[in-house]
Amino acid sequence: MYGIPTTNPRPTKRDGTGFEFRFPGGPPGWEVLGLPPTVESIVLIAPSGRSVIAESHEDIRRGA
Repeated sequence: MYGIPTTNPRPTKRDGTGFEFRFPGGPPGWEVLGLPPTVESIVLIAPSGRSVIAESHEDIRRGA
C-alpha cells in the first residue's frame, strides 16, 4: 500500500458508489519471509476520495 506510484494498487472497481481497492496482506514480515498472503483487504473509498465508506478483511489461506 505504501509503495512507489507505479506499483501501488489500482482500483478493482470504479462506479457511482466509489473506488474499490483490493490488496493482499499477512502477518508482520510475510513479504520479506517469502510467505504467501493470508488476508485480502478490501476498501471502498467515497467518490469524492475524501472518506472510507467500507472496509473488510477476508481470510484467503488455502484449505483454511
